[in-house]
Amino acid sequence: MNKKILTLSLQFFSVLAFADGLSDSVEKSYSDAAKAAEAVSEAAAQIELASKTVNDGRKILDEVLIKVNKLKYDNLNLTSKIEANGEEISKSLKDYQTFLGEYKNLEDSASKLSSVLPLGKDRIEYARALIKSAKKLAEENPGDNYQDLKYVNFLAEQYENKVANLNRLQKDDFSAASINLKMCGPHLEGIKTSLDMAEDFNSKARNLCSSNAKNAEEIMREYSRLSESLSGYYSQYLDAHRKLSQEADNISDAIFKLSIFALNELPKSSEYKNAVFRNAEELRLNIPQARPISASMKYKNPQLLEKVADAAKYASAASNFQRAAADTAYESVSKSAGNLIPKGLRKDILETAAKIAALTKEIANAEFLIRQRIEKISELALNIKSLHTLSSATLNSCINDFASAQTSAAATEMASGIAKISEMQFEVIETQIKKSFKTAEEKTKEAESLAESMQKNLESAKSELN
Repeated sequence: MNKKILTLSLQFFSVLAFADGLSDSVEKSYSDAAKAAEAVSEAAAQIELASKTVNDGRKILDEVLIKVNKLKYDNLNLTSKIEANGEEISKSLKDYQTFLGEYKNLEDSASKLSSVLPLGKDRIEYARALIKSAKKLAEENPGDNYQDLKYVNFLAEQYENKVANLNRLQKDDFSAASINLKMCGPHLEGIKTSLDMAEDFNSKARNLCSSNAKNAEEIMREYSRLSESLSGYYSQYLDAHRKLSQEADNISDAIFKLSIFALNELPKSSEYKNAVFRNAEELRLNIPQARPISASMKYKNPQLLEKVADAAKYASAASNFQRAAADTAYESVSKSAGNLIPKGLRKDILETAAKIAALTKEIANAEFLIRQRIEKISELALNIKSLHTLSSATLNSCINDFASAQTSAAATEMASGIAKISEMQFEVIETQIKKSFKTAEEKTKEAESLAESMQKNLESAKSELN
């Protein structure tokens, strides 16, 4: 605090027998000056006490504000997570319905396919008999450079490759796919259970967060009321300080006039130039300077965070099987071989070869259809597995959100308790502030009265001197 110090120092010894009106007036002026200086000091102390008490109240309220703002910020973040999980649940439920429909369709299709496997047993035996017959004819009529025999052997090899592929698909791949399909059922049930539970926890967490937000707002309203009340004391503080400073200036002027009278005017009087006043003393009047009361801490409301789902998006495993271009190698080879077969090749070799080629296409078509179903089952199984993983992660996230909401509710309840305690403390603080301001006002008025008395006594002394 900056201080303006006015010092008046007079050294006196004894009164030389001036028991008259001037001496009485001067001594009363000195007495009033000392009392006025003391009143100013006491008033200033009360104003500073009020200032300190206001700041103490502000600290208490700011502690409440910090806690409530943190609760609101955490609650907004949690609400954002809850909303993101709610959206994830909604999307996952739609995916579940889609996959459930696909599962039922594939289950029906696989059941029908399984009932007719293995395919083409008698047909394969018939084709092999044709191949055997064709080979016999070709061996008897190999043609130039054995082109007719090579052609029949090519068709036979191609057919057996297709048969081997078909058998592998029927025996191994389709069996494995059927097992995967059977596992899809329990996985789908688990997905539905997880999503239903997640939805329940998500709803509970959402309701709890909403309740927490309302409770936090109630605390904030009470904080705002107390803060506004506290802020009103700042203008009262400035007003009290202004009045006290004004009176301190008046008293300072009066003391200075008394000093001028004692130092300059008395020595000019032949009658009173040696007058010494018993109660003259060193007077120090501190003129107080106003100090600002700390402003309330301000917090911006946190922006709603961008919604970020805790669980990672499950990757779509869709890889639609595109059938490769039909294997027409046997056609091109047949044409090439036909050009090289001798013109005398019997008609029955060509007819038998054409039948073998047609039977090969039958096997190829069956192979493609079975492979297509296997890949659909694999795709569905992978998607269901991914959704199962995601639904479990979403459930865990929703459980954690609900636990966090419960923790936040407990913290909000604790903050509410602290706010109530702060409110009771604030009542004590307000009482002290009002008491300090009242005392300061009384002391300021006392100083004002003493200053007036001091002025009158000094005027009286001057009249005696003249």
